Amino acid sequence: MRGFSLLEMIAVMAIMAIFAGVLAPSVFRTIDENLATAEESNLEAMAEALEEYVLDSKRVPSRLSSDWGPAIAERMSQSTARILNNDRGYTRGVYFDPTFLTSSVTAFPGFTQDLGLTSAPNSPRVLVVSNLAANAPAAPTSQAAFDAIWQQTGTPSVTEGKMVKVVRLNLAPLFHRVLLTNDNATTVGFQVESGTVGSVAGASGVPGSQTRYVIDGSKISMFADPYPSGALQRQALVREDLSYHYGLDGAVWSWQKP
Repeated sequence: MRGFSLLEMIAVMAIMAIFAGVLAPSVFRTIDENLATAEESNLEAMAEALEEYVLDSKRVPSRLSSDWGPAIAERMSQSTARILNNDRGYTRGVYFDPTFLTSSVTAFPGFTQDLGLTSAPNSPRVLVVSNLAANAPAAPTSQAAFDAIWQQTGTPSVTEGKMVKVVRLNLAPLFHRVLLTNDNATTVGFQVESGTVGSVAGASGVPGSQTRYVIDGSKISMFADPYPSGALQRQALVREDLSYHYGLDGAVWSWQKP
């Protein structure tokens, strides 16, 4: 049998090289598209895990990757390194609105619920971002810069595209208002989960009142007078905005729904 000549082998290799040159971009493009689709799913899972963490722990981790990374990793049963870095080895970013708690711009310090918030969080939004071609940039330090990414307007520091993915998370629905009022002249107490026992001032011409914003699923305990030694009288699980009133029920002072 006659073997291939050197010229024939060179010709075959040249044809193969041409095919490889034609097919390679398509193959690499398909790989990138599949990776980008998977990364978007990863970010959505991270956002869901962060929300679950907030609900379970009754706290929002801070802007620091050393805080939000382990928090998300715990919920997803993955290593922190797998959360902080995408499959290409580039760092991901989790950005908290600089006006998360109040209208004053500040690097988000995190929030651990004790007595809850005295007012609703101002803009409790979170961005989860990843670039499959570069590290995520530093977190925005102004609301305008945050909004530019959220809305993809102006000149955002993160521009969504084939290789850049952004997932948005609004935590506002997780906070509910609790209004406690007191007709008794004596101060009464309340407690969120196992935190500090707070007070609801006694009535003085008008009922004393206390407004708190707490995370969904929180348990509120209400105590009879006098504060802080009054006995536990009622408990409620917060699933929506609610209010309770300490007033007379016949001859007995008790916590009631108005």
